[in-house]
Amino acid sequence: MFGIYDGAVVTRLTLWYTSVMITVLMLIIRNTDSVYWINGVYFEDAEKAGYEKRMEFAQRHLDKFKKHTFLYTVFTLVSYFIGMHFAIDIIVFCVSLIATAISTINIRLE
Repeated sequence: MFGIYDGAVVTRLTLWYTSVMITVLMLIIRNTDSVYWINGVYFEDAEKAGYEKRMEFAQRHLDKFKKHTFLYTVFTLVSYFIGMHFAIDIIVFCVSLIATAISTINIRLE
């Protein structure tokens, strides 16, 4: 059932860990005020925008990825306990992460 050598469990944990680390990356970007690392923002444009706008911009990105991580965590726990094949987890993870990334395109620094 559950073991460290169970490929399905390792896959689910790896995908979950990836989701958490992307959220942590967004948190680091927000905390270090380095918004020029996301969505093609140039350093000069970020500097002109001001601190409050940069924080709002970074927070909106962080919120989207936190939501993704939470929803994926719930999904993967449910899928594990009802015995879904782990390939469905891979598909859901990839599609939901791409959808989350695409949803951040409309977030503007201005």
